[in-house]
Amino acid sequence: MTITELCFPGLDAAGERGSIRWALFQHPAVTDVQLTARTDTLRIEHRGPADVQAWSATLVDAGWPAPHVAGEAAPTPPDALHVTPA
Repeated sequence: MTITELCFPGLDAAGERGSIRWALFQHPAVTDVQLTARTDTLRIEHRGPADVQAWSATLVDAGWPAPHVAGEAAPTPPDALHVTPA
């Protein structure tokens, strides 16, 4: 079993745990979603490597903000990226 902690900045993820848990169960490798000491962070138990990108897509499609792996910097939203043509 592998554990990955996902952080949802600004969200009471602990209060949303049940719904987030069921949404993540769409991914067969996810076996459980547990609370942590932080209300914005959930512990994801899964088999194999973490598929944070797919999990995030599922959660965003369901209306939650994009999570990031706890302890890592939050990713820059695509609309905040600016590309300057050469």
